[in-house]
Amino acid sequence: MTNALGEGSARDPELRSTAPNDIAVELLLAGNFAGALEILRLAIRAGPATLLLWLNVAAAYRGLRRSNEEMEALKQALALDPRNLRALLQMASL
Repeated sequence: MTNALGEGSARDPELRSTAPNDIAVELLLAGNFAGALEILRLAIRAGPATLLLWLNVAAAYRGLRRSNEEMEALKQALALDPRNLRALLQMASL
């Protein structure tokens, strides 16, 4: 299917990858950390696993008080961007 610009929006990985993250962020804000984590895991499996997805996975684990898993998610985020301040600060707080 094409959009008004004649581009295949359903094939655009940027558009596909943001919708699950947006839903997960709403769940995080509502305190539904387990629900957010489930959606984020599916999005990572579907790929590509972005820095933002991994940061939100870490946030979900923080909400669930699962610091070991939070640390692993932050390591994944830092593998994508070793100088990401948010990931570095969150890791330092563990």
